[in-house]
Amino acid sequence: MPSDPSLKNSGNQLVLVATLLLTLLLVSGVIIYLWNLLHEIEQRQLNEDFQIEVTELTTAIASHMDAYEQVLKGGRSFFMASEHVSRDAWHTYVENLQLNLKYPGIQGVGYAALVPAAELAAHEQQIRSKGFPDYRIWPEGKRDTYTGIIFLEPFDWRNQRAFGYDMFAEATRHEAMARARDTGIPALSGKVLLVQETDEAPQAGTLLYVPFYRKGVPLDSVVQRQQALLGWVYSPYRMSDLLQGMLRNRDQGLRLRIYDQQRAGSPGSEDPDALLYDSLPTGSADSQEGPYLAHTDKMLVIAGRSWLLDFVALPGFAKPAETASLNREMGGIGLIGLLLIVLIWSLVNTQRRAVELANHLTSSLREKEEKFESLISNMNEGLALHEMVYDAEGRAIDYRILDINAAYEHHTGLVASQVEGQLGSKVYGVTPAPYLEEFGAVAESGDPYHFDTYFPPLDRHFDISVFSPGPHQFATVFTDITERKQAEKALQESESTFRAMAETIPLAIYVSTGQEQTADYLNPTFIRLFGYTLEEIPSVSEWWPKAYPDEVYRKQIETEWQARVELAIQTQSEIEPMETVVTCKDGSKKNILWGFVTLGEKNYAFGLDLTERKQSEEASRKLAQVVEQAGESILITDRDGIIEYVNPSFTTITGYSAEEVIGKNPKILNSGQQSAEFYETMWSTISSGRVWHVKIIDRRKDGSFYPAMMTISPIRNESGEITHFVGLQQDLSENEELETKFYQAQKMEALGTLVGGIAHEFNNALAGMTGNLYLARSKVADMPEVTAKLDTIEKLAFRSAELIRNLLSFARKGIVQKTSFDLSDHTKESLKMHKISLPEDITLDVEIEETTLPVNWDANLLQQVVMNLLNNARDACRDTPNPTITVRLHGFSPDAAFLARHPELEAGEFACLAINDNGIGISAERLPHVFEPFYTTKEIGQGTGLGLSMVLGAVQTHQGCIEVDSIEGIGSAFRLYLPLQKHETAVSQQLQESPEHGNGELILLADDDAHMLDVGRQVLESLGYRVISALDGLEAVEMFKAHRDDISLVLSDIMMPRMGGMKAVERIREIRPDIKVIFTTGYNREEERLADMQSDEAVLHKPYGIEELSRTIKNILSA
Repeated sequence: MPSDPSLKNSGNQLVLVATLLLTLLLVSGVIIYLWNLLHEIEQRQLNEDFQIEVTELTTAIASHMDAYEQVLKGGRSFFMASEHVSRDAWHTYVENLQLNLKYPGIQGVGYAALVPAAELAAHEQQIRSKGFPDYRIWPEGKRDTYTGIIFLEPFDWRNQRAFGYDMFAEATRHEAMARARDTGIPALSGKVLLVQETDEAPQAGTLLYVPFYRKGVPLDSVVQRQQALLGWVYSPYRMSDLLQGMLRNRDQGLRLRIYDQQRAGSPGSEDPDALLYDSLPTGSADSQEGPYLAHTDKMLVIAGRSWLLDFVALPGFAKPAETASLNREMGGIGLIGLLLIVLIWSLVNTQRRAVELANHLTSSLREKEEKFESLISNMNEGLALHEMVYDAEGRAIDYRILDINAAYEHHTGLVASQVEGQLGSKVYGVTPAPYLEEFGAVAESGDPYHFDTYFPPLDRHFDISVFSPGPHQFATVFTDITERKQAEKALQESESTFRAMAETIPLAIYVSTGQEQTADYLNPTFIRLFGYTLEEIPSVSEWWPKAYPDEVYRKQIETEWQARVELAIQTQSEIEPMETVVTCKDGSKKNILWGFVTLGEKNYAFGLDLTERKQSEEASRKLAQVVEQAGESILITDRDGIIEYVNPSFTTITGYSAEEVIGKNPKILNSGQQSAEFYETMWSTISSGRVWHVKIIDRRKDGSFYPAMMTISPIRNESGEITHFVGLQQDLSENEELETKFYQAQKMEALGTLVGGIAHEFNNALAGMTGNLYLARSKVADMPEVTAKLDTIEKLAFRSAELIRNLLSFARKGIVQKTSFDLSDHTKESLKMHKISLPEDITLDVEIEETTLPVNWDANLLQQVVMNLLNNARDACRDTPNPTITVRLHGFSPDAAFLARHPELEAGEFACLAINDNGIGISAERLPHVFEPFYTTKEIGQGTGLGLSMVLGAVQTHQGCIEVDSIEGIGSAFRLYLPLQKHETAVSQQLQESPEHGNGELILLADDDAHMLDVGRQVLESLGYRVISALDGLEAVEMFKAHRDDISLVLSDIMMPRMGGMKAVERIREIRPDIKVIFTTGYNREEERLADMQSDEAVLHKPYGIEELSRTIKNILSA
C-alpha cells in the first residue's frame, strides 16, 4: 500500500518536533549541568582564596597585638630597671620605639599611677610642681583609690586630653585594670570611647594594660599582687586607626567586623553594641546587608579578651575578568543550545566548546593554586599540612603529612617523596607521633598554639606555630632555632667560665636577672668586702637600703644613677662607671668604683675597692693640710740649710712670703739675741741626727722681735742618710701676753678673796648695828632729836653696806641682786657722779627722755656697766680735738629686723641707753673681737681687756643685748637695750612697808656671833615671835631635835664653825622635811648654792632692814 506523504511529513514533523524537543531538553540539561559545574568550581576556588585571606588577616592581627603587648612589657622593664623614671626619660624611651614606623596604629604608650586617697593632694601637688599647674585627677568624686595618667607619649593635643584621667573610675577600664593587677599578666579592656575622642569622626576604642609592681616583694598570691601594685603601663587604641595600621589595605574586597564577645549578648553573637570595628564606612553601598560571596567567623583571644572576627567576601573579592568570562561562556552555551534546535549536528561542536570552557576555568583555578604554592614554596619558615588519623572510637592515633614546602625540606633534611602521604610516626620514627596531643587539640578546637622545642628525631631545635586550616587538619609553621639554642648554650658555658674567673678576681661582682633585678650570684670578693650573703640581699631593691642607709645620700645616688641611665639610653651606650661610698654589714664604709654591663636579661655590676687608695690619698691630703693649715711655722731645708719650703703660718708669723725666702738661708730670721756658740751647738746637734728643741728670739720682716719655741728634726731617706731638716716654730708672743693677763687675773682673784673676807665680817657688824638701832629707836620714840640721830646712823650703816657691795662688784665676787627702779632717775644720778671723773676738756652731752622707764636690774652692776663704757669713751677721746661724749636714753620698740638680729630676746618694750664718742674709733678687723675676754686695743698696762666682756655678760644676764658701731678715726657708739617692766610692778616693789608682826610662832635662830644672836633674839621677840638660839650648826640640829614639833621656822647664818648653816639645814630636813628656812649671810661662796632654793626657803643679805626681815618671815610662813 502506497504511503501517505502527508502522514509521512506529519510523522517527520512529529519526529522533528520530538527530536527538537528532546534536543532542547538535552541542551537545557547540559546547560544547567555546566552552569552548576562551573559555578561550583568558581565558588570552591573563591572559598579557598577567602579562607587563605581570612587566615592571613587573623594571623596578622594576632601577631601585631602580640608585638604591641611586648611594647608594654618593655616599658614595664624600663620602669623596673630604673630607680625613678622622669618624664623626659619616658619621652626618650617611647620616641626611640618609633611607634609610627614599627608599630602602626598605636595611639600612645603611657603610665597610670595608683594613688591612694590619702595621697591624692600630695600627688597632684607633685605633678603641678613639674610644670603642670592645672594638673588634677578627674573625674572628681570620693573614692578609696584613684589612678592618674601621668605619662602618655606622644604627648600631642589628642593625648593631652587624657592627662590626669582616672581610668579606674570607669567600669570597663576598671575590669581590665583589676584583671591585670590580680593576674600579673596583660589584660585588654572591652569596648570604650576614649577620652581622646572629639565630636569629629569618633571611633570605638580599647586599652591594653600591663601591671607594674613594687620591686623586691613577693607576688605569689592575688593579695600580694594587689598590695605591691604601683601602676600600669598601658596603650589606648582607636580601633579604626589600629586595624588600618595593622592591615594596610590588605582587606580589599572583604568586609571585616570585630565584636567584643564579653559585651555581646551571647557567645558568637554579632551584637551591634559590641561592634569594635567595621572596615566599611557606615552608609556605603557595600555596608548594607545583602548577598555575599563567602562568610566566616574567627574567634581570637587577646590578653584575656575574646574578639569575634566576622569576615564577608564582597562582590569585589572575585576577579571581574573571571566573572565576565563565566558570563560570556554561559551565554555562548545558551546560543549554541538554540542553534542545536535548528541544527542538531551543532551539538557536537557545542560540547567541544563546553569542554574548552571548562578547561579554561580549570586553567584559571590552577593559576591561582600555582600562585599560592609559589608563596608557600618561597617562605623562609617550614610549612607542613597534616590531617588527623583517628581509630574506630574517634581517638587521634596519628597524623598524615599531606603537603610540605621547600623550607620544610631545608630545615628537616627530608624530601617530599619521603614524607607526603606518610604517617608522622613513620616519618619521624617514634610512636606515638611527636606532639600528637598538642596537634590534635589544635585540629579539633581551631585555636592556634605556639611553642619552641628540641626535636630529638632530627636533633634540632624548632620554634613552632600551629593552626587549623580546616576540619581535622592542622598546619605547622616552624623555624630552625638550633643556632640560637647553641649560642645560648655557649653563653651558659661562658657564664661557667665567668663564674670560675669571678671566684678569684679581686672585683666584687653582683649578677641580677629580669625586670625585678633578682640577684643570681655574688662572688666571694663581694661577700668578703660587704659582709652580705645572697640570701640577705636577694634583689637590687633590697641591696640599696643596706648599702646606702642614709636616705639623703641614697637619693643623691639614685639621682646620679638615673642620669647615667638616661644618658646611656640616649647615646645607645653602656652606663658610665660610678663611684659610691658603701656601708658594709659591720657598719664600716668602703669607697667602691662600680662598672655595669648588660647581656640579654643579665645585669652585671663590678665593684673595685678604692678604700685603701682613698685612705692613702686622704692621709696624704690631710698631712698636706696639716702642714699648710698648722698654726705653727714649718720650714724645710736641704742638707746645707737652704730653704725649700715654708707654710702659710711662716708668712703670718715672720712677714716673709714663700717667694722671698725659698733658696735662702734661715739666717734672715736671726735677731742677734743668740750667740754664735748657740748656732754652732744647734748645727752640731741636728747634723748628728738628734732633735734640737729650744726657746729662741727671732726677728720678723718688719724688724720686730718675737719669742718662739723652736724644734728642728732631721729627715732621713730609705738608707738612713740625712737629706733635709724640718723646723717647727711656735710663736710665744700670745702665750706671754696670756701669762701676763693670768697674773693680773690672779691678782684680781686674791683681791676678791680679800674683799669677800672683809665683807663677811663687816656686814655681820653692820647687821648687829642695824638691829640695835631698831631696838634703840623703840626706846626713844618720844625723843625726836635722838630718833633723828639714830636714823642718820642707820643710813650710814646701809651706805657702808653699799660700799661693800661696790667692792664685791669690782672684784667680780658679788651676787646679782635685781631690784625694780626707774632707769631715767638712776641714769641721771649715776651721770652726776661719773661726770666728776671726766677731764674738764671733755664735753658730756646728756639726752634723757622725760618718761618713766622701769627696769629690773642690779642697780650697782648697771652703774659699773655705765662707768666702764664712759671710761672707754674717755680714753678714746684723749687725743681728739673737741672731745665729746653723748649719752642718750629713750624708749625703744623693736621691729622685725632687730628681733631677727637678736633671736634670743623676747618681744616687748625696751629702754635704749646709748653712749657715743668722737674718739679714735675701732678698725673693722678688731671690731668683732671687742667683747672677747682679755682683748684690748690699749697699750700694755692701760687696760685688762675685761671691761667690755663684763658689760656684755651683765647685759645678757639681764635678758638684754648690746650693739656697737664704729668707724676708725670717726668714733664709736655703744647701745644697751634693756627690757622694760610694767610700771605698776616696779612701783609696787618700791613701796615701803611697816614691820609685820607674828603670832607667837617659835623660831630657831642660829648665828656664830653671840652679839648678833642676842640682838636678833630681841628683834624677833619685839616682832611677836618666840625664839630659841644656837651658836653653830651642830647645836642648831640638837636644838631642833628637842623641839621638832614646835619650831615653825629656822633662821640660820650660812657660815658658822663646826657645822655651817647649809649642812645644818640638810640634817634638820632629814628630821622634818617640811621645815621652812631663811638663810642670812654677810658674804660667803657657799651662797652660790642658794640659786636652787626651794619655795619654802629664802635668803637675807646682811645688813638687812627690820621691815625686810619681818616681811620675809611672813612670806615664808604663809607659803
